[in-house]
Amino acid sequence: MLTSRTAYSNYWSGITDKGYYRRTAEYLQQLRERRRRGCHRVPMLHSALLLHVGESDAGALAFHPPPPDYSWPYDDVIVFAHSCMRAGWRGGPGGGELVARQSASLRCYEASGDPNLPGDPG
Repeated sequence: MLTSRTAYSNYWSGITDKGYYRRTAEYLQQLRERRRRGCHRVPMLHSALLLHVGESDAGALAFHPPPPDYSWPYDDVIVFAHSCMRAGWRGGPGGGELVARQSASLRCYEASGDPNLPGDPG
């Protein structure tokens, strides 16, 4: 799960019948604060997608064009969520471990001198 300083969601904890993101009490009270650990199924990851494409029809994953039967709002993230569901992707963030952080610029990595960060030739 990505670390966020605000209640902005790294993933959709809920989804409305029209395909829009819906924040849930589970996200706010348990997952965001990492009180509930483990892997959790969610309708869509946002901003950082780590997909194991061997477990789904990767060729069906797309932002554009929407599938012929698509009836949700025309939004790139919502279209992609729909295409993931159609392809059988059933993933979710690991609530017990840090998967990634929202990255800073490459200059920040290079200036840090940390050999474990991307961009460092070490």
